[in-house]
Amino acid sequence: MLRIQTDRLLLEIGEPGEIYRGARFDWTGIVQQVTLDGRHTFCTVEGGGTEGVGLTNEFGLFTPVGYEEARTGGRFPKLGVGLLTRDEDKPYDFFRPYEIKPFPMSVHTGSNEVVFTVDPVPCGGYAVRLTKTLRAEGNRLTVEYELENAGDRPIVTEEYNHNFLLLNGRGIGAEYALTADRPVALEPRDPSRRPYRQPEADSVRWEDGFEGDFYFRLSGADGSAVQKWRLENRAAGVYVEEYVPEAFRMAVWGTPVIISPEVFVQVDVQPGQKQVWSRRWEFGTLESAR
Repeated sequence: MLRIQTDRLLLEIGEPGEIYRGARFDWTGIVQQVTLDGRHTFCTVEGGGTEGVGLTNEFGLFTPVGYEEARTGGRFPKLGVGLLTRDEDKPYDFFRPYEIKPFPMSVHTGSNEVVFTVDPVPCGGYAVRLTKTLRAEGNRLTVEYELENAGDRPIVTEEYNHNFLLLNGRGIGAEYALTADRPVALEPRDPSRRPYRQPEADSVRWEDGFEGDFYFRLSGADGSAVQKWRLENRAAGVYVEEYVPEAFRMAVWGTPVIISPEVFVQVDVQPGQKQVWSRRWEFGTLESAR
């Protein structure tokens, strides 16, 4: 387990393949836990059936690179993971445990940052070098991505962070509030399952004692993309914010023990080109709790 810290934050980060070896999530830069001021925690280590923990990102949830071109028994690249084997003539299923040939990965550490590099392995004309830098400063974590297309075909997909959050271990309910950087419209996956409400134009709150999971997309009421969200729990006395300037879509999934705000970035890189983007989190205490 890798650890980077500041005077306020301690970040526990898994080495590639240490805490996750599945075919879905990026193996690099998984932040298992964030601890603020030595006593406040922000992540759950229970993935609710997804196998994910903490701050975990994924490429290709909706647009897996090379899957359609791969024949049954052939391979396709899952960015941040490796070459996966397509084992059936059906649409891509991110829950399916595809056989994995992991990409070569390396790690370089400093006192307050960790750099992960995934080397390209050609597959069907696709090849990607991914560099991910996690840097802690004060009460903030920044993750910088650099994706280089080292192959012959365009890389068109999406990336998001799943954010498996549980503030100070307190279950999801009326204590929680999610606020966006603009008035939002909600689009529930199942309108009959809505253990949440929208008391104000830019915020969402939850009910106590609900069961099962929930999922909804949200966007600006004018159709714009949400770039910044804030989740707080007044009983726990803490908040977490994420800012993604390159955002194009946001959704929220959760269970009674997880809230996962998911902000998506569109990835579109031509051969020989690079794309860079970043995510920034801030972890803090509420004024009333100080």
